[in-house]
Amino acid sequence: MEGFARIGIDGWSLLLYAVNFGILFTVLRVLLYKPLLRVLDERRTLVKNNLEEAEQLKMKFEQEVHMREQEAARLMEQVHREAREAKERAEEGVRAMRLAAEERGERLLQEAQAEADRIKTRVIHEAEKEILKNMERVILTVLQEQKDQETIRKNMKQAWSAPTLGS
Repeated sequence: MEGFARIGIDGWSLLLYAVNFGILFTVLRVLLYKPLLRVLDERRTLVKNNLEEAEQLKMKFEQEVHMREQEAARLMEQVHREAREAKERAEEGVRAMRLAAEERGERLLQEAQAEADRIKTRVIHEAEKEILKNMERVILTVLQEQKDQETIRKNMKQAWSAPTLGS
């Protein structure tokens, strides 16, 4: 202890330093160190809980994103399927309309052909009647006049050129 006395430290001072250090250590420990450790532990727990919660939210978000992607893919497939079905229905409608138009065209063509045949038959019938009238006139003229061959030809030409339709 003599070494301490040379530098100005005595036993009582050393004891007072030790007691002061003990009191300061206890006061700091009770008032500062323990509350500081408690705050640090609470902070550590809060950070840990927040990290766990963030990890859970991240997992939920990833699951939600995955579910949304699946839903989007399902909806896209449904849209494509409905578009294909609509296209098929439209093509079927076009085919049905084309078939109906072809059938109607065929029916109209048959009706036109039937009308043409009726007109042709009527024209032939009228022509036959006209020919018969002309022949009758020529024959009657020839028989009434009993003329020579040149007169008969002349009368036939006149009979053929005379308008008799509608008369």
